[in-house]
Amino acid sequence: MRIEHAYQGNGPTCSRCACARKAHRGAREREYKRQPTTFFGLDGEGQTDRLAQTNGVGGYPGKHRYIMLCASDESGREYVVRNPKGLKTRQCLDFFLSLPTRNSKFFAYSFGYDLTKILEDIDDHILYRLIRPELRRVVRGGRKVLAPIYWPAKAPKYALNWMNGRFSIKGLEGRLQSLTPRRRPNYQVQVGSRGRHQ
Repeated sequence: MRIEHAYQGNGPTCSRCACARKAHRGAREREYKRQPTTFFGLDGEGQTDRLAQTNGVGGYPGKHRYIMLCASDESGREYVVRNPKGLKTRQCLDFFLSLPTRNSKFFAYSFGYDLTKILEDIDDHILYRLIRPELRRVVRGGRKVLAPIYWPAKAPKYALNWMNGRFSIKGLEGRLQSLTPRRRPNYQVQVGSRGRHQ
């Protein structure tokens, strides 16, 4: 016969009925130390070059470049990477890996455009496999698992995964810790706070 109330106390027997813990049917009371979750919104911006009019006919749009990628949390802290010449796939993936991930969740609205521009430098056959998880199933340890896509192919630095509308990135050389680049590339990374002083 099981006791219907939850086990009470911290000792070997219940402080309410003096029976062992395993004799109780009721839910056990547990305390969870849960860290608050930080929510990030992600967005990027592109720009199309304007070509000058020729022969009075009117110019055609020039090349479209993805020039800015940013993330912001609910407290207003902003993370931004910009390159007026156009962001490369490596710059975008390094930016994502540099964001704080402990107790964080990332969201984006209409991320299809952003993902198209972010992954622009990846070969078509790799993208084909990335967006088709059924082609990436492998058997490991007797179980079917979903294998990520490793990029670049010759010396992989990233493991990319796309499944059910979720995109994930894992750095293979360790997670980047800082948003400030070690060398001075032709793009800028900025961390800032809008409207709040810390």
